[in-house]
Amino acid sequence: MANVALNFPATARPYTDLFERRLTDDLAEVRRHAVTALDGVGREYPEAVDSAVAELQERYEDDDEGVRDAAAKALSNVEVVSYERTVDQAAPDAGTKSTGSSDSEGASASTSESSATTQPSDDAADEPADSTGATSLQDAARSALERHDE
Repeated sequence: MANVALNFPATARPYTDLFERRLTDDLAEVRRHAVTALDGVGREYPEAVDSAVAELQERYEDDDEGVRDAAAKALSNVEVVSYERTVDQAAPDAGTKSTGSSDSEGASASTSESSATTQPSDDAADEPADSTGATSLQDAARSALERHDE
């Protein structure tokens, strides 16, 4: 199912709850495949794996190195997709600041515009979490990558 999720995330999306339940399976191979499946679905549908983020973060401490590596990769991929979608959603708002909006709205639009040119890790701590949870995912991915590098 992990390969299906990576190659055909729409097909695997309805099984996200099943993958999430398998994150705590006794067998490391099952946990690794569950993480990989969530990675596949999350790349296309990051909101579908929002409920699994905390458990994916727990997999950083997994006894199995393959599970830890898969969790770091999955959260990083989901974070990138969430960030890109956040930037894409903010970009149209930047063009509407001349339609009678207040100065503070214009300032937030230009802030969104300027953040589109930076990497997620550069300004994630300065931005509040948006409706997609991108900031928390950015923090989780950054933490995972730091642990992975150690």
